[in-house]
Amino acid sequence: IVKGIEDCKIFLLVFSDASNASQHVLREVERAVNLNKIIVPFKIEESELDPNLAYFISICHWLDAVTPPLKSHIDELIDTLKKQIS
Repeated sequence: IVKGIEDCKIFLLVFSDASNASQHVLREVERAVNLNKIIVPFKIEESELDPNLAYFISICHWLDAVTPPLKSHIDELIDTLKKQIS
């Protein structure tokens, strides 16, 4: 995981109740921030952002995929990632 974060251009955070509560995800996000990676949070569930995670990603532009249809949100995510890579 650490090597993957080091080698990536963009860090995609799929934000859910589980990722919000995960200490592993928190450490991964912290690592991405320390390596100055572009972080793209993709919200798939309504959940109040954990304060520790908020410290790292509160200024990021969020993509919201909570409301259906999911496909349109996936399309927006793909477009966003393509723009960030190029």
